[in-house]
Amino acid sequence: MYIRREASPTPSLTTGGITPANRPRRDPKRDREGSRRRSSRLLEEESAWRDMRSPILADIDEAHGAIAAIAQRHFERQTMREGDVITGFVYAVKTKDRALKILPQ
Repeated sequence: MYIRREASPTPSLTTGGITPANRPRRDPKRDREGSRRRSSRLLEEESAWRDMRSPILADIDEAHGAIAAIAQRHFERQTMREGDVITGFVYAVKTKDRALKILPQ
């Protein structure tokens, strides 16, 4: 027993419809030059990075300020609760002597 299915209509090439089989090829040189899609978050980070002045490493105060700003951004992104830190510390102190020891046979 065979089930007869109707064939799907074929795309009409005379109407100018573009199908995956007949669409024009992409030009890799043009794609590399800047037509890539970027997420808005990455674009915001890039523009913020470009706006920052690069520190002159010979100027100690400016280098210190730049490093301090980087460290501050890093620690502002960290999401740890004080209770989690204390629990981890207490656990580490209690279990430091209980290392897995392999007994000689």
